[in-house]
Amino acid sequence: MNARRWQVWLIFAGVFLAGGVAGGFLSQRVALDLVERGRSRSDFAPRMFNRLVENLDLTEEQQAAIRPLIDDAWEQLHQYRRLSGDVMRKMEEAIADVLTDEQKQQLADMQAQRRERWERLMERRGQNKHHGGESGRGAGSTPPGAPPGD
Repeated sequence: MNARRWQVWLIFAGVFLAGGVAGGFLSQRVALDLVERGRSRSDFAPRMFNRLVENLDLTEEQQAAIRPLIDDAWEQLHQYRRLSGDVMRKMEEAIADVLTDEQKQQLADMQAQRRERWERLMERRGQNKHHGGESGRGAGSTPPGAPPGD
């Protein structure tokens, strides 16, 4: 009887772990889809505007007043994203100043892996890999550690 009880608990634990693993993969995919949607300027402003028009039954005059507000907000968010990239680069430079040569190499490897992940994401989204010139470090580029903008 005691062996039977352990079998039931092992089966229960196995089902629980399998569900957790499957749920983890599913939630990661859903999160990636959410990140990929609404990030580009061409999607964000029209989607938000259309949602407001549909849900609030806006007049033509209200629509004309709201559209520039949404465009302005998106532009400000885009600028903040660029500024956050500058802050991240300065932070990483300051961190590198404290590291040993071996640690600096490890940090560079970590940064390269992160850039490769974002480049693969951009390829899946069908956008340019780099946003600010050849190096990808221009004014509109993706900062290390920050989501890509456009």
